[in-house]
Amino acid sequence: MKKTAIQVVDRAVSLLDAIADGGSGTLTSLGAETGLPVSTVARILESLGAHGLVERDGERRRYYLGARLITLSSAVKYRRELIALARPVLEWLSAESEEDTGLSALRGPHAVILDRVDGPKPLKIIDVMNLPVPLYCGAFRKVLVAHQPEEWIERYLATTRYVRFTRTTITSRQAFRKELAAIRARGYFGEHVPDAGGVAAPVFGPRGDVQASVFVVGPITRITPQTVPRHARLVMDAARRLTGVLRGEIAPGLAAVKDRPRR
Repeated sequence: MKKTAIQVVDRAVSLLDAIADGGSGTLTSLGAETGLPVSTVARILESLGAHGLVERDGERRRYYLGARLITLSSAVKYRRELIALARPVLEWLSAESEEDTGLSALRGPHAVILDRVDGPKPLKIIDVMNLPVPLYCGAFRKVLVAHQPEEWIERYLATTRYVRFTRTTITSRQAFRKELAAIRARGYFGEHVPDAGGVAAPVFGPRGDVQASVFVVGPITRITPQTVPRHARLVMDAARRLTGVLRGEIAPGLAAVKDRPRR
């Protein structure tokens, strides 16, 4: 195992590895396997157990991997499946809009770009993949916030410190709350910042909760107030298609079929 600068994390991972290798382990056997004192093993396992990462069989005094690891691994698998399912839709959207397109989802208190498809035009706006950026900046991030549960939104609004990045950056709780309400009413959000424009729409899962946002982005010479309505129709159509796939209403292979003229 590669060592990091945080010793307790290294030790915790070594214990999880040891439990995984043997299927289970006692304090003594895990201490021998990892070379850690039994007292250290006990403290770390107690902490891991509090977070559901390990479980203890009280009668046999053995430790097993916890159920929460299944949840965490399922989330990773689901995100990979989401990217795979969204890719044909993003390619369709890029071909129809002739702009760069992308897929974004929440990661903790930030939104990250999970995937993107380049359009045919050479002048581009580059957003870094998997880079966390404040949620009050950018169309696809605001769309994700707008469709969270109300208590989640209020908690975010109350705990966020707003920093001005451009002259159009949201800088107050009241302004952001008003903008989120407008996004929910329209079903999409279009935004212009210096040199760039974007349009985004939400993607929902089987239970009606927002899973991601799809978006179009480009320079403001092409994403203009005149072109935003057309891009909005395309983006909402793409979001509808991907929502249908996630809900089992549309076969993945049919989600990117060009079913009518978009020009």
